[in-house]
Amino acid sequence: NLDCPFYENKALFRQEFSKLLPFPPFTIKRLSEIENLADIQKKTESLILQHETMSGGKGTFLVRQPADLDEAVRIYRFQGSKNPKIVISQYIDSVLERSLQCCVTKYGTLVGPMQKQIVSAPELLNPHNLATEKFSGAQISDESGMEPIYKSMVATAQTVGKKLAG
Repeated sequence: NLDCPFYENKALFRQEFSKLLPFPPFTIKRLSEIENLADIQKKTESLILQHETMSGGKGTFLVRQPADLDEAVRIYRFQGSKNPKIVISQYIDSVLERSLQCCVTKYGTLVGPMQKQIVSAPELLNPHNLATEKFSGAQISDESGMEPIYKSMVATAQTVGKKLAG
C-alpha cells in the first residue's frame, strides 16, 4: 500500500531517490532558514526553488536575484504552510530538461509521454488564479530525436515504480 502523500512531497521524494535519479545538486531547508539570497547561494549561480507540496509548477521558481527570492518566499508564505521544506537546486543553464508523469498501479507502472516543465509562467505564479489548480504545468509534445532519451527515462521510471510498489 503506497503512502501517496509522502511521494507527492518533493523534499521527501528527493531524499528517498537521490541515489537513483539524476537530480542536479540540491539542498533542503525550512522556509524560516531562508532570509536572503546569501543564505542559499554559494556563489552567483542561479537556483531553482521548489515548495515541498505545491503542485502544478506553482511552487517552482527560478531565482537569479534577491527580488526573485522575495517573490518566491511571499508566495510560499501566502500558501499558509507554517514552515515548509524548500528544495533548493542548482539551476543548470541550457540543459534539455524533460520529465515524465507516471502512475504505479497493481498492473505495473504506467508511463506518459515526455513533457517539458513550465517554470515562471504568469498563470502559475498568481496564487489567486483558481485556474492554476487545473493547469498541468507542462508542455507535452512529441519531439523527434528524443526516442533514445525517452526509452532511458521509461526504464528509470519503471525502476522507481517497482520501488514505490514495494
